[in-house]
Amino acid sequence: MSPYGWWLYLTVLLFFDVLHCENCSYNDIKLNYTNKNVRPVKNWTVPTIVTVDFTLVSVVSLDMSMQTITTVGLFSMKWKNEFISWDPYLNCGIKEMYIKCDLWQPDLYIYEMIDYDDKSQKNPFYIITHDGNITDSRSLLTVAACKLDIFNFPFDTQVCKISFGSYIYNVDNIQMKPLRDSREVFTHTKDFFMAKGDWILTDINVTQQIYDFSGAKYSKVFYTFTIERVSAVYVLTFIMPVYFMVALDMVSMFIQMDKADRLGFKISLVLGFSMLLLILNNILPLSETPPLLGIFCCVCMATMLVSIAGSIGTSYILNMYEAQGNVPHWVKSIILNRFSYLLCFKRTPHRNVASIEPHENSDYQKKVKICLELVEKKANMELNISTEVKLLKRLLLAILKIHKSLIDTKMENIAKLQCTLAANLVDRLILIVYMLIITVLTIYVTVVWSQKS
Repeated sequence: MSPYGWWLYLTVLLFFDVLHCENCSYNDIKLNYTNKNVRPVKNWTVPTIVTVDFTLVSVVSLDMSMQTITTVGLFSMKWKNEFISWDPYLNCGIKEMYIKCDLWQPDLYIYEMIDYDDKSQKNPFYIITHDGNITDSRSLLTVAACKLDIFNFPFDTQVCKISFGSYIYNVDNIQMKPLRDSREVFTHTKDFFMAKGDWILTDINVTQQIYDFSGAKYSKVFYTFTIERVSAVYVLTFIMPVYFMVALDMVSMFIQMDKADRLGFKISLVLGFSMLLLILNNILPLSETPPLLGIFCCVCMATMLVSIAGSIGTSYILNMYEAQGNVPHWVKSIILNRFSYLLCFKRTPHRNVASIEPHENSDYQKKVKICLELVEKKANMELNISTEVKLLKRLLLAILKIHKSLIDTKMENIAKLQCTLAANLVDRLILIVYMLIITVLTIYVTVVWSQKS
């Protein structure tokens, strides 16, 4: 055929193709529907490759008591039906179409699923290409089991996984493969992920695994999600008020001990802290393992109660002095002599005076009394007592009374000072122990929370 004849033939063929494409439709494509109950392969020894893809859209909820995570995602799986094909050139260039039909599809099984009441939106259409590839896309609502750990609440990070695989077909019949790797899935998911303000998506890991079950090997694809709780709200609404109340309770230790306002103020703080614990009970998820925040609040509560008991103890020491007029021996030996060195308490100048015992004062009075008796005896031996001797006798008696009054007043002041010193030592001991417990606990909590990742 001459070149002119070839050009004429191609022009006529193109003309008829254009006329044909103007009048063709999807109904003109003849699909070879096979038995929907059997795997659509021409050679039964060739496994069907099922490619899956999952995009996490939102984390609906995490149930700590049931150890479940509810998620919403976009899922698609793709496989090939070897009995379906058509020539796009003979069908106006149609390479794919959306069709609602009854075809064979892999038995998709989510191994972590615990709620089989599927409320996902159904998509009845398949995407079928000219080479027999079939894609099934749908939204997927999953209630899956997940081992949750709230020890670091509200700075906790949860790692959950969803695995897709076949329940019936082993690896010789169906092989599951991911459509994209971990980096591509994470990049794609960040564009679709809609957080409710509670969680932040930090990582996605996609892996393929072949596991052995009852002597047969099965193929699965794992999507492991790492989500982190948004903790700023909990810090502002709960953790900071807890520290403010603890700081106020420490500062209240500087209120004068003999005032009833200190005890009332500390009791009011404990009542306010109890309200915070009730709020914590409402916001804290249920779990077998208590969270570190709950342990921290319980220790703070116990420390505040101990400080109240210490304030009651100091009040008891002061009231005991007012009732008895002296300081018990055990207070002197234990609190004044031992705690003062232990707590580096500054010793006051009245220490030497405090060492005077009552029997020393009585010896001095006996000596004075003997002197008076000698004066009286000598005076009785003389008939004529001079005026000077009488005045001396009266003077000695007055001096003795004044001395006794001074000693009694000094001993009373010393006992009061000793009582006040003992109360101050108890106060300082409680304050040091209080600050030590809160400081160590704060450092421990900070270290644990900083190492959560």
